[in-house]
Amino acid sequence: MPCKELKPENEIFLRWGPDYQQWHDRHWSPESYAAITVNTGSTLQRFLNEPERWAVAPMSIIHQISHNSDLTHYRLQTPPPPRICYEIRNRYPTMGQQQAIDVFHQELEEYIAQNPDICSFEDWMLRPEK
Repeated sequence: MPCKELKPENEIFLRWGPDYQQWHDRHWSPESYAAITVNTGSTLQRFLNEPERWAVAPMSIIHQISHNSDLTHYRLQTPPPPRICYEIRNRYPTMGQQQAIDVFHQELEEYIAQNPDICSFEDWMLRPEK
């Protein structure tokens, strides 16, 4: 679906962060206002109760709210940027902390691999920034 077919006055705007905001402002004028702005996916569902309302959301949120409603979803021709999460670690952990970190990291990788709502890590995401 082309972004231009979606009227900004019917949007339920979900805040994702600065990268998403920049993408959004390229497709809809920053001077146009959404019908409602929300901060969480759980709040989003409450406002998608009118046929003309729409929102852009991560697949994890779409899957979560579509289980409890008759909502449908479409892929945009120009999708928003990926939502990136970072794993932050102590640079100098103790031996005991390192063991706990290793267990956590393994559990996290298994959870991500088994959850279709979470994309896997891509090579470019793992390269250190210069």
